[in-house]
Amino acid sequence: MANIEKLLVGVRTFAVWRDKDAATATGARGQAMCDDGRIMLDPRLDKHLAALTLLHEAFHCAFEQSPLTAGKQVKDGGVEVDDALEEKLCTWLEAVVPQLLRDNPQLFKELL
Repeated sequence: MANIEKLLVGVRTFAVWRDKDAATATGARGQAMCDDGRIMLDPRLDKHLAALTLLHEAFHCAFEQSPLTAGKQVKDGGVEVDDALEEKLCTWLEAVVPQLLRDNPQLFKELL
C-alpha cells in the first residue's frame, strides 16, 4: 500500500501522498482533491484501512468525472448527486466492491 504513489481513475492520474498533519487538521482518513489531481491519505492507517480509504477516494475522483456530481463547475446543467449523497455512495461502494471481488473472483478475472 505504501508503494502506491499514483492512481489512474478514468482519464486522470492522481498523485497519492501521505500527510499526518493534513489528516489531523481535516479529521479525515483521506481526501480527494480532484481539482489538484491529488489524493491525501493518513499515513497512520493500517494497510487494510489505507487500501479501503484509497478506494473510497478513488470513487470520489470517478464521480468528479461523471455527469452526476462534483464536476458541476465545468458541466452544463444541474447536479443530480449532491456532496452528501456522493459521500454516502462512496462509503457504500468501498464496502460492496471488495466484497464482490472476494465473493466472485471469476467475474473479475473475466472483466480483466
